[in-house]
Amino acid sequence: MEKTFEINYEDHHILVINTWVSGEKLFIDGELQDENVGLALRGTLNGSLVNNHNEVKT
Repeated sequence: MEKTFEINYEDHHILVINTWVSGEKLFIDGELQDENVGLALRGTLNGSLVNNHNEVKT
């Protein structure tokens, strides 16, 4: 079973894919930022956004 969550935030496309087999993956603008492999009761995914002034938001 696969669940996907998508959102656009400040001109960035954010995608989270969650599957029972492959775990959770976080993509920002098509680039893999973080993943949790396998089964987990609670997972935290972290990524970074770069704004128009080249400032990094985490």
